[in-house]
Amino acid sequence: MRVAILAEYLIGRGGETRQLLMLARTLQHLGWKATVYTYLYAPDSCFPEICKDLEIVSLKRVQAGNGESRPSRVLLGAGVRDKLTRLARAFLWRSRLSQLLPANVRILNPHGLFVEPAVVLAARRLRVPIVWMCNDPLTRFQRHEEPTPVSALYLRYHRRFVSKVAEIAVLDQQSAQIVARLYGRSAAIVRSGVEWQKLATPLAIDFADDAVRRWLDGRFRCLSLGVAYPHRRFEDAIRAVAQVRAHGVDISYLIAGTFVYAPQYKRMLQEVAKQLGVADHIHFLDRLLDERELIALYQLASVFVFPNERQTWGLGPLEAMAAGTPAVVSTGAGVAEVLTEDETALLFPPRAPGELARQLRKVAEDDMLRLRLARAGQRFVQMTFSWEKYARQMIDIFGRALGASDRTAHGPSLTLD
Repeated sequence: MRVAILAEYLIGRGGETRQLLMLARTLQHLGWKATVYTYLYAPDSCFPEICKDLEIVSLKRVQAGNGESRPSRVLLGAGVRDKLTRLARAFLWRSRLSQLLPANVRILNPHGLFVEPAVVLAARRLRVPIVWMCNDPLTRFQRHEEPTPVSALYLRYHRRFVSKVAEIAVLDQQSAQIVARLYGRSAAIVRSGVEWQKLATPLAIDFADDAVRRWLDGRFRCLSLGVAYPHRRFEDAIRAVAQVRAHGVDISYLIAGTFVYAPQYKRMLQEVAKQLGVADHIHFLDRLLDERELIALYQLASVFVFPNERQTWGLGPLEAMAAGTPAVVSTGAGVAEVLTEDETALLFPPRAPGELARQLRKVAEDDMLRLRLARAGQRFVQMTFSWEKYARQMIDIFGRALGASDRTAHGPSLTLD
């Protein structure tokens, strides 16, 4: 069966992009035909190690470099004006993208937002069902904030799109609840995969970055990863590090990931660290990282910290655990719902730096606890998550959308060409 996986762009190295690319690759390994369609594609910066094995069709190729160029900021901006620009592009280019899909496509699988206009046109032309992978429900409505006129208008439009969707998939229970509240629809919960074999294989890299070298000088090394946005709540981790250092623990903290989309957020974090007197122990690796660098940092860390709030799922903690590094995770992240306190990870409430500091002290001062969490966390990820499991969960949903759920377990036997 041919599946069309659609996304607004393939430019950087974000978790949502990795997820849809790994889905396409795994579906191919299972004998399916999967093609990725997008408005914008930057081959140099979008997981070239994965994309080389995939069929990717785009309207435009761009040179995004390391993700820190002006084109990246314009294309992926998160401000109101940027979102309006992206939505306008989605409508202006919808016909061109939808016409790229061949007649033998049997499932449309859009990921994320801003690709819906093309999906609706394609579904109407091909008369095939839509299975929406809802990675991030509309942020403002997650926070139960009063909608702006722009967000209210977009929600009205988006409800029309969702009414045409056959099935919805989400990554965690909190996202399923948001979908039910916003759209009055149920959603299937799926779990994205982890390449734990790669993460568990020892990998040494000699980093030339001063930030990494200074971080490694600390006896207890705390790590956070991710393209920086305010919902990451790195400031809570900085405050927790300051409290832990006040108790005599030699802890250093590395925040790795580009701040190109939120430069003012980096300035705020630097000011917080300065005010708390820990600026020399807070380090910023402000750039995109390749896969080998990510794995090496996970393995070098003493603990991985995930202070995010309003976070759909959260691949970072699971990757750290797969690499043998214990994780301290905010319950504001969807991934916390599969973790067990003091067994597979340590948990704390969002926006609670004092509680985070308490958990960091526990794992810093108790070598046996750190070792036990590392082993149990790694074993849990290895037994629970894989990209094949994720792909097979999606195959089940595709089958329901086609009205053929009794045949989904056989994968390639659902050949409808």
